[in-house]
Amino acid sequence: MYVNAASASLSTASAQPSASLIQSTDSAFAALLNNSSESAESMLSDITKDGLNSYMKWQIQQMQKQITDQVMASKNLTADKIAAMPAKQRVALEQQIIQEVAQKLKQAMSQEMKKNAPNQLGFDMMDSSGDAMQMANSVNIVA
Repeated sequence: MYVNAASASLSTASAQPSASLIQSTDSAFAALLNNSSESAESMLSDITKDGLNSYMKWQIQQMQKQITDQVMASKNLTADKIAAMPAKQRVALEQQIIQEVAQKLKQAMSQEMKKNAPNQLGFDMMDSSGDAMQMANSVNIVA
């Protein structure tokens, strides 16, 4: 599951977040946490059907899950702790985590591309088509 985060953010004023902001942020955060809920059979089917493209998307999802777990652990947070927070605090924290994961994922993808280009398959991942970077951006965690 790819994350499509709400691009809106809370104002610094003490106003409560709107219902639509709460819903979109909660949905984006839930998608971030449920990133790896795809079954192994479905994942294998996708990878074998679409080849390298699907495999790279899967790799990005795995990296996103690992980064999400690291960010949550560094903040000593669980999904249950966040769910128990008041809406304003929860939305602000969810947005912060989504942004942090997006930033770290893009950094990790950039490092991987530099490290592996040109790679074992004999082509440059940083070629003019930009397919690999487009795939990284398709994870679509909007910071």
